[in-house]
Amino acid sequence: MLVTLTAAERNTLKMRVRRARTPWLDRLRAQIVLAAARGRINARIAADLGINVDTVRRWRGATCRRLPPTPTRAPPCATTARGPAWTGTPPTSSPPT
Repeated sequence: MLVTLTAAERNTLKMRVRRARTPWLDRLRAQIVLAAARGRINARIAADLGINVDTVRRWRGATCRRLPPTPTRAPPCATTARGPAWTGTPPTSSPPT
């Protein structure tokens, strides 16, 4: 899933990473989202931060579901090699073949 951020969102996350009083989990989440927005893969983000890849996957997915598309930017999650990512509409079931 590709995460896209506005300049304001990116600045907010960067401030969370830099602030000394930011709780550890909030800082970690901000680092994950910023790395995902740079196009890094989950395994690379996990290795860089010394965490489990499932943690990265969870926060990357949560970010994509949380950021609604707006008229001024593309949807936050794009199509991936594994198929369409979240687009804001529930998936439809296809008949068995």
